[in-house]
Amino acid sequence: MNAVRQVVKVKNHRVTVELPANFTAEEVEVIVLPAATPEPVAADQFVSGKPLTKLQQLLLDAPVMSDEEYEFIMEKRRALNAWK
Repeated sequence: MNAVRQVVKVKNHRVTVELPANFTAEEVEVIVLPAATPEPVAADQFVSGKPLTKLQQLLLDAPVMSDEEYEFIMEKRRALNAWK
């Protein structure tokens, strides 16, 4: 399914939606909603030209574990597994 989402300005109670060249549908469904004021998006918040999803951003913002921390946890896990 091809979809285009744009925020456009209303001029004289009309909107114009520019479609990409590869959008070949003969008929489309248009749903008009008032736009919320978008928050500025940094250039590094895009993947393949598309904005990151909330999940992608959450994962990128998560703390990073160092190799030393990972090895420490694995040692504790091995010790606990051996204790069973």
